Amino acid sequence: MDTNKMRELKELAEAAGSDEWYAAGDLRYCDDKTGETHGLHHDDSRFIAAASPATVLALLAEVERLAISRSKKERELEQELETWRHGPFCWTCGDTGDVHDITGEWRGECDCLSAQLINANRERDQFKAENEALRSLVLSALEESNGRPGSGGNAPGHCHEVPGVWDRGNGDRSGTQCGWCRIWSAAQAMAKEARHDR
Repeated sequence: MDTNKMRELKELAEAAGSDEWYAAGDLRYCDDKTGETHGLHHDDSRFIAAASPATVLALLAEVERLAISRSKKERELEQELETWRHGPFCWTCGDTGDVHDITGEWRGECDCLSAQLINANRERDQFKAENEALRSLVLSALEESNGRPGSGGNAPGHCHEVPGVWDRGNGDRSGTQCGWCRIWSAAQAMAKEARHDR
């Protein structure tokens, strides 16, 4: 994920606040044609309730922690590997990372540089898969709401007079930015970028 998008999503989640968040079933949307208010689709409501600012911030913190850990380990392994690049390979595992006895029976993992690099590549692939799963989750939520697109800067089901800003009569939220509308806009931008990248 682009670091600018992650930074923007973090700012949006922090601005949305963490005191109270929506519970599944609490969310409503306004039908622009009839003016009637309806509840969101059950799965959309559950997703929005689960995607609280605190959850988004925790996911972003974990992505950052894993990226820092991975890049540090990769740099260390690359430096060590460069030292051995023109030298002998590991006689214990044959640079496969697996140790076998003379009969071919597996005896465990080697602790050589090649094995460490193989493990680092596995971890990297796992991180990529987890990132793709998160991206897929966001895209799925957006695809499910295609029948109820947001309009004029509002998330689906929101019909603020001023796009993305709570109307009068909403207590302390009146006149403040709607966190869900901001997150919705950022998610749409991520989805657009993902479609463009593919």
